[in-house]
Amino acid sequence: MSVMDLVVSYEVSNRGTPVLICNGYKFGLRKAESNDVKKRWVCTRMSKGCRAVLLTVYDAVVRSNTEHNH
Repeated sequence: MSVMDLVVSYEVSNRGTPVLICNGYKFGLRKAESNDVKKRWVCTRMSKGCRAVLLTVYDAVVRSNTEHNH
């Protein structure tokens, strides 16, 4: 799937942390550059072994591995 086909929205979790939703899957912010432009998002099921990740620049997805194991 190309990054152009991804449907992305943003929310705030109950704990106040940013959540990215992509094609129905939730991603939590894992790492942000100091200028907050480039961000790495990981699937919220990462602790269960899911390796899906997204990279955003200026809130646009530029790279993705959206293969989930759930």
